[in-house]
Amino acid sequence: MAKKRLSYLFYFNDNIAGKDMFLVPMYLAEQIGAEAEIVFPKWEDNKHLTGYYRGVKLTPIKSDSRFHSTFWSERAMTWWLIKNARKTDVLFLFWINKRNILYSLLYKMLNPKGISYIKADGAPFVVSKETLVKRIKCKILDFLYRYVDIVSVETESLFDNAQKGCYGNLLKEKTLLVSNAFDYKMFDELNITKKNFGEKENIIITVGRIGDYYKNSEFMLEVLDGLSLGDWEFHFIGPVEQDFIPKYEAFCKRNPDSASKVKLIGGIYDRRKLWEQYNKAKVFVLTSRKEGMACVYSEALAFGDYIVTTDVSSAEDITDHQRVGTIIAQGDAESFRRRLSYIMDNQDILENNVPEAMGLSEKKYNWSVQVKKVADRIKEIWGNA
Repeated sequence: MAKKRLSYLFYFNDNIAGKDMFLVPMYLAEQIGAEAEIVFPKWEDNKHLTGYYRGVKLTPIKSDSRFHSTFWSERAMTWWLIKNARKTDVLFLFWINKRNILYSLLYKMLNPKGISYIKADGAPFVVSKETLVKRIKCKILDFLYRYVDIVSVETESLFDNAQKGCYGNLLKEKTLLVSNAFDYKMFDELNITKKNFGEKENIIITVGRIGDYYKNSEFMLEVLDGLSLGDWEFHFIGPVEQDFIPKYEAFCKRNPDSASKVKLIGGIYDRRKLWEQYNKAKVFVLTSRKEGMACVYSEALAFGDYIVTTDVSSAEDITDHQRVGTIIAQGDAESFRRRLSYIMDNQDILENNVPEAMGLSEKKYNWSVQVKKVADRIKEIWGNA
């Protein structure tokens, strides 16, 4: 009997190789006993990626598509799907949007026995029913959703909304809660040893695109403006937007005593080196204005870092409703500053948090655990075929 085949149509580069866009199909293919293949547009930043990566076949194609596509730019990807639909047992798509809903339709028309799985990643794709035109669009979506077999969302709030019909009644039973998680397979391959609390350092970190509007890094500077760091350091880790640099320099001039303790580390693209930053830190902060289930959350949790975060959609999930972290209202720099100051002065909180956070990570925010929900659903469908 030929081995099952899972195909994934998206963009791919070294950065995505460490994120859910790649890790979900990789873990899923292993759990359902399928060969995994990622089909992606060939660009300058990924032309070196050929052959196989972590057991996944890499298939670059000449295409104008990237993250935001049009029907014309997707013509090469569409043609690939037409030629290969009947050979594909599971089609994995990332984002529930018009492109992927139509790809599910095309795929199921060509291969009715195939399984279409969309990882929604973020806000529901909905159309208001206020006008006749919008009601017609909703009817069309309800029809198209018939060709999607499985949808997964990343947070409890999104799952609750799905059960209330945010995707329409048709997808209620097809929607699973699959949170973003930590890549324990890579962790084992890198042979990293998690530090206990006594081995950690007085370091607070944030990881992401520093200076990006949605990451709200300038808010962190506002928090640090009135925070006495003492023997602590704060590290901004990630590529730095140019317009953030003068804001950082102005902060250093205002706070000469803190200037040497607040550091722009820059981007760290080596997974071992990046994870060692979480490993030695005691506190992780996230100041985003808007965020899904950020991969940095699960990384911080895995290494036992205490999480202080703004009130984004996934904050309740990752802190286990503030059992292993604290959620601060958007824009409340004083509360954010006060909480950091308190835990810096009361490190028993941080010490007790390490085993709690690590235990939660291994039990729940583990890709093998999360992806099993989708694998079980696929096996159920195959069993009922």
